[in-house]
Amino acid sequence: MAAAAPAQHYPSQHAGVSEPGHASPQGYAPQHNHIPQDGYAQNMQQPYVPAHGVAPIFQPRQNTTRGTGIFQQCMAVQPTSLMIKERVMSLSSDNFEIYTVDGKMAFKVAGKYFSLSGRKELYDSNNKHLFTIRKRHLTIHTTFYLEDPAGKEILEAKSSFAMFGSKFTARFTSLDGRAVELKLKCNFFDTAQITDANNQNLPLAQINRIHFKKRDLFLGQQVYELIVYPGVDMSLMVAMCICLDEKKNEGS
Repeated sequence: MAAAAPAQHYPSQHAGVSEPGHASPQGYAPQHNHIPQDGYAQNMQQPYVPAHGVAPIFQPRQNTTRGTGIFQQCMAVQPTSLMIKERVMSLSSDNFEIYTVDGKMAFKVAGKYFSLSGRKELYDSNNKHLFTIRKRHLTIHTTFYLEDPAGKEILEAKSSFAMFGSKFTARFTSLDGRAVELKLKCNFFDTAQITDANNQNLPLAQINRIHFKKRDLFLGQQVYELIVYPGVDMSLMVAMCICLDEKKNEGS
């Protein structure tokens, strides 16, 4: 059997920041460039090592499309690691902050008070409202949908039965007009993968749940590492992670 290729470290990347980079953990050398207009880059063929040393459960491979997503400015141009952290003692308990590995805020999610559908508004690093995550009522399986600021539904994510862990299927129309079907599968160990079912199950992202301190467990604070591969809309992958977290909360 051939020896495995040595792990490679890739620089982190996120939108809307142009300050000079500085050193960050686990071999990252972030480059704070603006994402190019086409919002697309080829998936890397070399193994990818995430920020906190959790080995990925799949490796990126060639992406033959012009990117997968809705928001061009949110397309990852390199393998990108984001930390999704629930705000401690938030009154709504549904607020999340999403950072790059070097501490720059990439997105934030603000829960709305007294919302029957559990409304959560997602904003980018420029405080632009991209969409709202809402829960659909009177459904057999837990279902969430994304609604743009004009009230148009742009994505639906529906859970399905899983013996262990969680499963979601999400459908939306990508920027290039393709009908995209995402598959999210989460195992018993809180590691999930997101793939493009209509593109030979192309890996798009990975989610790892992380417990930093006992205090986080006591307060119920959730922390996730989200690894997004090139040519994929980071905002939609963040939304899928939030949907997974909400589904887990139903059983707690």
